[in-house]
Amino acid sequence: MVHAEQANGPVAGVIVQLGGQTPLGLARALAAAGVPVVGTSPEAIHLAEGSDILREALGDHVHEYLIRNKREEWDEYKAHVTPYELERYLPVL
Repeated sequence: MVHAEQANGPVAGVIVQLGGQTPLGLARALAAAGVPVVGTSPEAIHLAEGSDILREALGDHVHEYLIRNKREEWDEYKAHVTPYELERYLPVL
C-alpha cells in the first residue's frame, strides 16, 4: 500500500492498524525502510519496556503502569480512522 501511495507523491506518514505485537514489528520494519510512522514510536515503547534506569526511577508498579498505558494508547491511536483516510480509501473499497 505504501508503494502505491508513493507512486502518487511523497507519503507524509502511515498509521499501523493491527493488534497485539504485530503493529510494533510492522512499524519497526516500515521505519527501517524510511517510511514515517505516525503516532507513539514503537521504538520508544520498546526501549521504555527494557529500561532498567526508567524502572528504577519510577519503581516497578509505576513502570508497568506506564508501559501498559502506552501500549493501550498505541492500540487506540492505530485503530482511529481519520477523515482523510475515509475520504481517500473508502471509495476504493
